[in-house]
Amino acid sequence: HEQAEVHAQAKSQKQAELSEQAQVHELAEVHKQAELLTTWLCGITLKALREIMKNLISEFGDMFDEMTTEEFVRDFAKTKSKQLSCRLAEVVWFVPTSELGIPDYFISHAWLGSVKTLLESVLHFLQAAHESTRVWIDIFAVNQHRRSEESAVVAPL
Repeated sequence: HEQAEVHAQAKSQKQAELSEQAQVHELAEVHKQAELLTTWLCGITLKALREIMKNLISEFGDMFDEMTTEEFVRDFAKTKSKQLSCRLAEVVWFVPTSELGIPDYFISHAWLGSVKTLLESVLHFLQAAHESTRVWIDIFAVNQHRRSEESAVVAPL
């Protein structure tokens, strides 16, 4: 009788452990989906993109002409968002929250290409679009402080 009771307790404990593991796995999936949704909601309006261009040209001057997107992320995006360890799009002085939302366009680019050329090309291509048109660009939308973690989240996009 005692042996059956010990066996039942062990079985119950094993089920509780499995249940806890399932809950942890489920929470991890929920977190992953929330990150994906948050990342997906970081489309920036063309109005804000034009303002960003003006501010970057003002801040960097001639250096901005040759700056690659990789250098932009390393030397600007990461430093400006470091305190909050967030996406550059979440830094409200850089991009007002009202200028973020579901993107109309997903922009792909080369990391060694010019960030100025990238932004100018987007604005030129969409010159006839309404100012509220939103574009998703990873240098703004992805949390560059957690590259490896978010790379897995952004991959399905």
